[in-house]
Amino acid sequence: MSIMSPHPPSHRVSDVAALLGVSDDTVRRWIDQRHVRAAKDTTGRLRVDGASLAAFLVTQQQERQDPVSYTHLRAHETRED
Repeated sequence: MSIMSPHPPSHRVSDVAALLGVSDDTVRRWIDQRHVRAAKDTTGRLRVDGASLAAFLVTQQQERQDPVSYTHLRAHETRED
């Protein structure tokens, strides 16, 4: 029997950076640019949402595989802020 956590998986900025081979500042930039969701935990540390990070990485991989088509599609997206 497995017990599901009521909270989605989240990861420390430094752990995400180390795993992906980028700097902590790069991960924070992704958060600031709203590519990846994050929230502070009860101790005040910033935690990266795992599902959001995974979606961002998939998007980045798709863009690398077919940059012309992906750029064309993104040009026609509308952003809601």
